[in-house]
Amino acid sequence: MLLLKMIGFIEEQRAEVREVSDHHIVLQIGRPWYSRWWRGGERRRPVRVRLDFADPGEDLPAWQNSTARRSVVNVDIRPMALSFGSRDFHRRAQGLLRNLRLHFVAD
Repeated sequence: MLLLKMIGFIEEQRAEVREVSDHHIVLQIGRPWYSRWWRGGERRRPVRVRLDFADPGEDLPAWQNSTARRSVVNVDIRPMALSFGSRDFHRRAQGLLRNLRLHFVAD
């Protein structure tokens, strides 16, 4: 189920998969300025998103334990463009994180 949700996020964001292993994936979302200028299209500056997947194990509090299978996803979002202002980057990262949560929240 997690794989299908991840594929939906990648397609919606038009992300490029940069690196994949059993426990993490690295994506590039957005394009460098020269690519946007040459090809046209989206104007969003590129960010690097790393998602690390893990089983929650026994660390969950009793109220969060359920019969549904769960995974812990740690997210690291970093700017790839030097021209990112702090405010712009935080707004972009919050939007990506919100969208990622929407993809992963449903069973």
